[in-house]
Amino acid sequence: FDYKWTVNYKFISEDVFVSKGFGLMMLCANVLLWAVVCKRRWIPRFTQGPLPTSTFQRNVILTLFESNLIGFACCRSMHYQFYVWAFHQIPLVLALSLDKRLAMPIHILIFTTIEWAFNTYPSTSSSSFMLMCGALMPLTLGIVMSRDPLVPNRKDDFQMIGGPSPFDVKVRQQAQNEHLPAAAAVPNVASAPAPKPGGKRSAR
Repeated sequence: FDYKWTVNYKFISEDVFVSKGFGLMMLCANVLLWAVVCKRRWIPRFTQGPLPTSTFQRNVILTLFESNLIGFACCRSMHYQFYVWAFHQIPLVLALSLDKRLAMPIHILIFTTIEWAFNTYPSTSSSSFMLMCGALMPLTLGIVMSRDPLVPNRKDDFQMIGGPSPFDVKVRQQAQNEHLPAAAAVPNVASAPAPKPGGKRSAR
């Protein structure tokens, strides 16, 4: 926790940086963000029932990358070599985890700002401020607030009346490509139960 070499919190005073209270605050923020994302994103990813192998692998990778980036953003002291923890994960998380309504220039701006801050030597108050407030904090908030596009939201994604939702179609296509039964991938919530054999016929 050497203040001289830190990259992320050079814009606060050294007394605050080395204080026990600041460290506890960052630890609590880390645990709180993990808890929120776990409820909003991670648990729903793995409680949808059987999924195609490619979707399951994507969920595992994104969960690991998102948890790492949240810890990365809440770290009290980041040195230059710590960037190897996350630099290869950021483009994937930007592409797959954040809300699709965010424009591509915003993704590029966040990634470029992180690159610029870690290539500024020695770190300054401006580079640290831009790293945290202009890049890592927006990235972390994007992970926390965005909804996983492949996790169905029954109010928005499932069309309860008439036909499968786009989520159903996408996962069923993946299931067919991987030779999985489509019914096992996503249940058809819109279809009515089949009549039991031997039932009474309706009168003419």
